[in-house]
Amino acid sequence: LDDEDVAVMLDANDFAARAGISDQTVRNWEKAGKLFSVLGPMRSRGRLYPAFQLRPSVRDSPLERILEELGDLDGAS
Repeated sequence: LDDEDVAVMLDANDFAARAGISDQTVRNWEKAGKLFSVLGPMRSRGRLYPAFQLRPSVRDSPLERILEELGDLDGAS
């Protein structure tokens, strides 16, 4: 993941493909507080996942700690 890619928003399928996991695992990780997503403008379905969460320096414990501190914010999981 290069610096230009970190701002990209990915759907669950694209995020899963880049992470080498299934799209169901992406959704499970989101529910477990390991990832977060947002709804795009004018959308009621189809959550998007910021690609920066794929970076090894962000993934797992660092991101989970941040999400735990933020709690359940509107638009985030």
